[in-house]
Amino acid sequence: MKGIGHFLTGMAVATCFPEAMRATVGENSLMLLLGGAFGLLPDTLDFRVGRYLWKHHRTVTPDLANLDARVVANAVAAAIDEAATTGKRVHLKLHTLKVSANYHRTYSIRIDEEARTVTAKIGPLKTMGQAMGGGGSLPRSIPDLPPEQLQAVASFSANVDNPYHAETTVAIFSGPDFAFVPDNGKIRVDFIPWHRTWAHSPFLGLVCGLLGWLVYGLIGLSTTGDPASFFSARTLTVFGIITLAFWAHTLVDQFGVLGSELLWPFSGRRSAGFGWTHAASIMGNITLNIVCVAVMIWNCVVFSPDVKVVMPWAAGLSVQSFSDPLFYVVSALNYLVYWILAPLAVLFGGVALYGRLVPRRRPASEEVALQDAAKAEEEEGLDGPGEFSGD
Repeated sequence: MKGIGHFLTGMAVATCFPEAMRATVGENSLMLLLGGAFGLLPDTLDFRVGRYLWKHHRTVTPDLANLDARVVANAVAAAIDEAATTGKRVHLKLHTLKVSANYHRTYSIRIDEEARTVTAKIGPLKTMGQAMGGGGSLPRSIPDLPPEQLQAVASFSANVDNPYHAETTVAIFSGPDFAFVPDNGKIRVDFIPWHRTWAHSPFLGLVCGLLGWLVYGLIGLSTTGDPASFFSARTLTVFGIITLAFWAHTLVDQFGVLGSELLWPFSGRRSAGFGWTHAASIMGNITLNIVCVAVMIWNCVVFSPDVKVVMPWAAGLSVQSFSDPLFYVVSALNYLVYWILAPLAVLFGGVALYGRLVPRRRPASEEVALQDAAKAEEEEGLDGPGEFSGD
C-alpha cells in the first residue's frame, strides 16, 4: 500500500491503546505518532537503506539510439540459465530509459514458465505524470523500428517458478530488480528482491518494540528513580504500539501479490501474498484509508471521558457505558454497518456503475503529443549508449 495508508494503519493501531488515548487527550502527548512512524518504518528501511545495499550481478540498459528488444530478452534468459547452471543466485537490474526531463521510453518483459521463453517489447513513451502513449496523451508513440527489434523472444532451458506477475513494464524512476534463485530444482523469480525482506519481518518489529520499551523505561527510571518504570502503563503501551504498528504494516502488505520474509532471520524466503490487491490499486488504498480513519474516530468516541455519542441500536440499552460489554458490542456493530460497510458499498457500487455508464476519455490529439515529445527530445537530448554487463 501507499505510504499514507501505512501511516494511518499505525495511527489506528495506536488509538486502540487506552493509555495512549488518555495521554493524548489529557497531556497533549504525541504518543499516537509513534504508531504512524513505525507503521512507515519497514518501507523507509527498504527504500532508503536496503535497496542501496543490494548488489547487481547483471544490468540491462537498452541503447536509446539503437533500440532492440533482443538485447533485453537475451539478457533475461541468460541470467535465468546462469542461475540454473551455477546453482547460485543471479541478481538482474533493468534500467529505465530516460528520453528527456519528462519522457521515458517504456519496455516490458514477460516470463512464460510453460514455454520457457522471455518476451521483450519496446513500448510507448510515458510521462513522469504516468500518461502512457496509446491510452493517454501520447497515442501511438511506438518507435518506427523493424518488428524483430520491437518485440523479441529468447528461450531458456531452466524450469522456472514465477510467483509474481508474468509481465513487468519498465517505465519511470528506477527500473525493477530481479533475483533468479535456485530452489528445489527450479529457478524462482523474485521481483524487487530487496523489498519486504528483513525490514518487514515480525522479528524486527519485536526488536523495535523492545528498544522503545527500553528507552521509555530508562526515561522513567531517570526521572523517578523507580525500576518499576520499566513496567508502567506508559512504557508497556509504547512497546505495544511500536510492535503492533510495525506488524500491521507487514499484515497489510500480505493482501497484495508480493509477500514478506515472515520468518527472518530464521529463513530468508519471502512468503507469497494473498493476491487480493496490489500496491498501486486506487480502490485498495482508499478502502484501507477509510477503515483506518473509521477506527481512529471510533476509538476517540470510546475513550472519551463521557459517552458523547450513542449509536441508534444502543440507545435503548439500560446501561450506556462503553465499559459494558453489551453496549460496546451493539455500538460497534452499529458503527461497522453504518459508517464503514455502507460507505464502502456506496464507493464500490459507484465506481462499478461509473465504469459501465461513462466511456473512457479520448486521448489528446496525436499531433500535439508527438510534437511535444519531439521538442522535449530535441531540447534535452538522448542518454548515452546502453550496455549489458555481468560481474
